[in-house]
Amino acid sequence: MHVGIWHQSTLPLCGATPRRNPSGGTETALVYTAEALARAGVRVTVFCNTDEESTTEGVTYVPGADLHARLAGREFDAFLVVRHLAAFTVPVRTRGVFYWSHDNLAQPFLHGMFRFFAEHAGGRRLTCALHLGELMGHIDAVFAVSRWQAGAIAAAFGVLPARIEVVGNGLPPGLFSPTLHLASKRPIILYSLPPDRGMLPLLEIFAKASPRLDGAELHLYSSSTIYGAPEKKDEAAYGEVYALARRIGGVHHFAPIPQSALAKAMERAMVYAYPTATEETFCISILEAQAAGAVPVSSACGAIPERVTPGVDGFLIPGDPAGEEYQRAFVDKLVRLRRDPELRHRIAAAAHAKAHSAEYCYDTVARRMLARVEETIRGRPVRETWFDVARLAPPYVTPTTAPEAAPPRELRLAELCVLRDRFCAHLRLGQRPA
Repeated sequence: MHVGIWHQSTLPLCGATPRRNPSGGTETALVYTAEALARAGVRVTVFCNTDEESTTEGVTYVPGADLHARLAGREFDAFLVVRHLAAFTVPVRTRGVFYWSHDNLAQPFLHGMFRFFAEHAGGRRLTCALHLGELMGHIDAVFAVSRWQAGAIAAAFGVLPARIEVVGNGLPPGLFSPTLHLASKRPIILYSLPPDRGMLPLLEIFAKASPRLDGAELHLYSSSTIYGAPEKKDEAAYGEVYALARRIGGVHHFAPIPQSALAKAMERAMVYAYPTATEETFCISILEAQAAGAVPVSSACGAIPERVTPGVDGFLIPGDPAGEEYQRAFVDKLVRLRRDPELRHRIAAAAHAKAHSAEYCYDTVARRMLARVEETIRGRPVRETWFDVARLAPPYVTPTTAPEAAPPRELRLAELCVLRDRFCAHLRLGQRPA
């Protein structure tokens, strides 16, 4: 079987990326799932932001720029698109087409193959955004990473639940010790997500809890540069939060570090703190903290309750992380874990065992994915397929942000095709064949 995967990002990607550089959850999952597919005997070709073709652990990485030309003469049993829906406009010879999503509904990718805005006196309004549901006549199935995400996709875009396969996510192989070493733990509370996901409420919580934490420190491995933001832009956006971190005693702020180094830091930490309102679709960071034996304390939102059973392998707190009641409950959990080593050790052991189980192995993720692919393509011939906006029935646009003073204007098909071509050029998909 030959599986093609397309993923475009502003950051470089190849098989070595998650082993050498700080990486996002989507990119980490892509690399390790592709390797698990290769171990299962699948030929895997990944089209991505890389300068030259390379092979790592049986997976071939090919430059994704000019995808039209790259796909010429290639055939696949299954072709998976990650994140950007615009790749579905590129003709591909395959037996099955799939969308693999790691994003929640706050991200733009699920909402728009094309997202262009028209300026007007009152600001701007959304001009064009074809969402996932409008492409499902072309897509065989959607791969989701959690039950919560699958439900959110079905509800938001009218995708039938039977068209969504929950494949889960995994623990990077060999990154964490299969043996829990409680003796190596230090009084460290660790946070490793981007600053916008929970750093400010965590600083407020730590400042309140610090007098009762008997010298415990807060270690922050966080910056928006992990997603390609320039340092000046990162400082402009979060400089005040970083300044607050410097003013609070016991707080140490570090730049993001490669996953191998972060794993070591997690294995030294007692607690992984993540007070957030972000609706995580899986939360690999919590799974990694559990694998390191760092007790997670987080929010009861999104798919996080699928990662943590409260009181068993971590703690979850409902409500708004900026709220007084939420922060009081978070402080109580931190203090309790600091002062009750028996409780901390029991939960750390359960969390460690859970994360190292077969449920969170990338071989399991690949097996689920392959089962759905094989069921879908059985008996099908290879055919050339793509999503063509010309097949859409008008009206083509239903803007969601148009103010009353600027009612939406229906686009003509020619305009829609121009927007398609502009967006494809932005993603460097190359020229459509004549």
